[in-house]
Amino acid sequence: MEPRPIYDVTDEGDREEAAGFLAEGIDGFALSIPEDLDLTEVEDLFRRTGAARVTVDASLWPREISVETDTARYVLRKVEEGVYRVERLT
Repeated sequence: MEPRPIYDVTDEGDREEAAGFLAEGIDGFALSIPEDLDLTEVEDLFRRTGAARVTVDASLWPREISVETDTARYVLRKVEEGVYRVERLT
């Protein structure tokens, strides 16, 4: 099964599905993240991958979010208003 092009982090089912793909090492899809959202929902998505440690760096928000887990590092880069492409760096 291929990931959809975009997942909404405010939707419980979308977070679960996107986390499943990330856990399998699949990236390249986008996340819809409203710019006024509490970023704990982003942290929750990465916790659902099975990561024991999740650190969200939002110092460049709303242009970019970095997420580091105990198994990988990700960058979520803004591609348009409220839409971020997920890229696994390690």
